[in-house]
Amino acid sequence: MPDYGHELEFGVFLPPAAEQFGETLQLAQAADVLGLELVSVQDHPYQSAFLDTWTLLTVLAAATSQVRVFPNVANLPLRPPAVLARSVAGLDIITGGRVELGLGAGGFADAIAAMGGPRRTPAESVEALGEAVEVIRALWTPGRGVKFAGKHYSLNGARPGPFPVHPVGIWLGAYKRRMLQLTGRAADGWLPSSPYAPPEELAAMNQIIDDAAEEAGRSPADVRRLYNIGGSFTGNGFLRGPAKVWVEQLAELALTEGISGFVLMVDSGGEDNLRRFAEEVAPGVRELVDQERTTLSRAEEPSVRPVEPVVDRQEVLEAQDTARRVHASKALRDYIVALLRRTRADDRVELGASPRAGLMLLRAAKARALVHGRDHALPDDVQSLAEAVLAHRLMLAPEAAGVQRREIIADAITAVPAL
Repeated sequence: MPDYGHELEFGVFLPPAAEQFGETLQLAQAADVLGLELVSVQDHPYQSAFLDTWTLLTVLAAATSQVRVFPNVANLPLRPPAVLARSVAGLDIITGGRVELGLGAGGFADAIAAMGGPRRTPAESVEALGEAVEVIRALWTPGRGVKFAGKHYSLNGARPGPFPVHPVGIWLGAYKRRMLQLTGRAADGWLPSSPYAPPEELAAMNQIIDDAAEEAGRSPADVRRLYNIGGSFTGNGFLRGPAKVWVEQLAELALTEGISGFVLMVDSGGEDNLRRFAEEVAPGVRELVDQERTTLSRAEEPSVRPVEPVVDRQEVLEAQDTARRVHASKALRDYIVALLRRTRADDRVELGASPRAGLMLLRAAKARALVHGRDHALPDDVQSLAEAVLAHRLMLAPEAAGVQRREIIADAITAVPAL
């Protein structure tokens, strides 16, 4: 999946428990001081142990000065969209443009019904959410009284206003196909949580959103992708390990899945994790993504003169196929293919600060070799292709000038088991 090019933002997802209000307030203020952009709170009005989300967000907004606040995500069946539109706009005005709207169809049907809310089928929930987005947008658009006749919601001459002071994003919490399609057609953003949408499932879900956006005449880039995440700075696995591991994994999601907003789920006692996320992870991800975007931008610049590929089409296709086998970064894969197509033996192309790009084929080759039971041995065809990339005066980094071709290849192959 592509990098949609959105500016990266980082935030927190705070606990709304009434008995922990003091700590929640401190965490929000810490996020503000540490330079994070977003503070969010879940919305479960039927939970008797939780503070009302909109009341809590108002207090958190008043106690901070920079972060934007939003419900993560608002429970639509218990939040009538016309009233929600007024609430969001009012707080956006009061805070000077520091409010966004996370919105969901509403889970836990029994609990919603116990609070007097409607009990809806999955299809009805999607339909109602689509209507709600229309109602909210209509009341944020200047004009005369609005008439809207939906199956679940209606407006009978309601006057628009007050109006947000900045373009408030409507970010939908979506997982199933129909919800993802609605996100592509109508939303400003997609806001899943990693426990319910693990990294390996993002590509397929993103594709549904992209297809729906294009069918509706929109660009997939019109939909910002955010991701609620949790982890630990110890252990192994996704977001488990030192900050460096977090940086690499989140940068990969930004470059390959287009995720541009990372919201850390913080539990009680999580101030140290919040601080490390803000001080070590967020800057590292920004730096790495900026480097890769700059490198790719340079690679896409037109050549001074037309050149012939240094390898034939079949080799290029094999490079793509091999990289796909290990879910390699599409951005890096495309970069390598661009180099193969543009480079001749008498050209010199610098990979800048991205040695990972020069090693991508070897990383893919290792995975392919293991699939074919060859341990770490490189198949001859992939070995040849790797040599073709590294041999044509391509430098892994500026400081690698003058290094002999065989030394570069030997160092790269040696590095493969660690990748």
